[in-house]
Amino acid sequence: MIHRRKSVLTEHEYTVYMAGREELSVERILASSDVPEAPSGWVVLQPAFFSAMSPDEDLTNFFNGGEPYWEAVVNPRLPRIQIAQSLLDRTRRRMREKKAGIELLMGPTGEGKSTALRQAAAVLALEDSRTILWRQHRDAVLDQKVVDIARACGPGTVIASDNAHLILDQLHELISDGGVPSSSELQLLLATRDTDWTRRTRELGFKLNPAESWKTMGPIVCTKHPFGRVSETDARKIVQSWRTLESSCPDAIQGLSDGEAAKWLSDASRSADSQHGALLGGLLAIRYTPEELRAHLVTLLESLSRDDTPGDMTLADVVIVLAVADVAGADGIPSEVIAGFCDVDELNFRTQVANRLGEEAVANYSDDTLRSRHPMVSEAIFEVAMSANSSFAVESAACHLLAVIAKGAEGAKLRDGYGQVFGLGRELYKARVPEGLAPRARRLGIALARHARELRGSTLANHMSLSECLRLEKQATKAVTTVWTPIAGQLLDKEKWQDWNKNSRTALNEFAITASLAGDELEAAVLRIAALSDNYRANRLTSEKITFTLRGLALHLSRLHLEQTESWMADTLAELHGCVHTCFPDDVDAVAAISQCLTDARVKPASFKTPAAFVLRLSDALARMSRSGSGYLDVELWCARSAFSDLEDFLRLARGRSNA
Repeated sequence: MIHRRKSVLTEHEYTVYMAGREELSVERILASSDVPEAPSGWVVLQPAFFSAMSPDEDLTNFFNGGEPYWEAVVNPRLPRIQIAQSLLDRTRRRMREKKAGIELLMGPTGEGKSTALRQAAAVLALEDSRTILWRQHRDAVLDQKVVDIARACGPGTVIASDNAHLILDQLHELISDGGVPSSSELQLLLATRDTDWTRRTRELGFKLNPAESWKTMGPIVCTKHPFGRVSETDARKIVQSWRTLESSCPDAIQGLSDGEAAKWLSDASRSADSQHGALLGGLLAIRYTPEELRAHLVTLLESLSRDDTPGDMTLADVVIVLAVADVAGADGIPSEVIAGFCDVDELNFRTQVANRLGEEAVANYSDDTLRSRHPMVSEAIFEVAMSANSSFAVESAACHLLAVIAKGAEGAKLRDGYGQVFGLGRELYKARVPEGLAPRARRLGIALARHARELRGSTLANHMSLSECLRLEKQATKAVTTVWTPIAGQLLDKEKWQDWNKNSRTALNEFAITASLAGDELEAAVLRIAALSDNYRANRLTSEKITFTLRGLALHLSRLHLEQTESWMADTLAELHGCVHTCFPDDVDAVAAISQCLTDARVKPASFKTPAAFVLRLSDALARMSRSGSGYLDVELWCARSAFSDLEDFLRLARGRSNA
């Protein structure tokens, strides 16, 4: 993981290659009169391009999980594992049949998609004399001009693109309009992460199942290749290539036969999480013990800490925040965020940041998102950076990341989805980490949640995140006094909150849970009732929200009744049970929970009368509680401002459905 390969390729990786002693440049190849000019962001690669290339003989970095590159994939001793061979076989069959076709490799990072894509393109050029139209820039579009140029290159020309989600809308439009007829004999080889593909379809606002949608538009084939456990056949090929294409093959397999080592690799891949790249997970598990992996990463991080960016952050800081995000469950960090983190112009992001980290096999760049290469790498980096004797400023780097996101959001420079990263404090707090690191990880989660609230105090979600972290840390009283009390008077004012429509009812429920844990059952009950009122109608009611809130209200009332034995509390609790039992009988958990509250409070159930009678009971309960007063809630004001017409209408419909 710390080996550097001899040749580093960038967007300009098509410059100069040596054929013996004679220099053969891509410019000279493309200057040939029979090569059409490539569209912007694409490059036309003919067989001469690949035959002029000197294969890289030491693939240690590649087998460590580094990004694939042409000099690696043209090495004839690099094995074609099943997905690559399947890609070739199916494409060649369509070529023989003179039919156009599409192959889509879709799966998680670390399954060999990009390698298979490049390998198939190189083999089709070298062995089948096919021309490759390769998409090399993130902004390159796939339009009719690209198709026309590809057709001009000759029958069976291959259009190939990694990160195919970025051209999904253009591809779909082309096929819908008949822009890729079967008679064209064009072959489209595409690869993408499955999560990127899903996200892109959601952004575009349409559902797309290529295997079905594209088939209806003509005899075009699309295949979603299977991923997961490495077969023993593929494992044997990988083991054999380790022995011949690395300066020193992994110590773990040196005393084993190919068959024994292959079985070990296959089993290791099965134990890895297939959602995060079983192939790479298996490779890393065999190549490194946990101690060896951490040792490699210590050396790497120390090296990257001397690799400055134009801003105050180093490449080590980038790797660390990627690891923190991965451990917290975020699906990478948008490239524009990391560009801002490093104070790098987005146009130079690939060459100044992404490529440099890709060389070290610690990051994967999908043209719009930077991700840690694999969860095993992230977990090891997190352990190294968070260890007691670490000199890395993890909290400082992560807080800087949040500041970049907050600044970008204010300028509307970030695309949707940044909030997943901005909320990483809460997710990190709850993430599974080694037991010895858990206290430090939780403290970091709380610090990040607190910083997120400071940066964007007008977002309810940030107050909720900090509150949840503190109460899980058994600091509910602190959460009430530092998170909720300062803003309690503003929770009735929708103009104060950017995410009112999404989170207002949820915020009241979080406030209520925290207040209850702090011993304030009266305030908790007030908040639960308020969460059902018309004040928050922009955050529409659902069955789940109602039953969740009523379960909490029943708990608070049962505890209050045991202390004070007020008849109105018993009556309200009994009617809560009747409401849930009548209107939401399918929610067995809610029915059971409220029944238990009745049992604990020694209250008999009551039949449900009407929705109007029920909301009247809630209004009466709120009014009675307002007489008790509160240190941080203006209950009288909340009572005056609360009405329940939306709840009444919802219960009327729910009751009708349950009776039908």
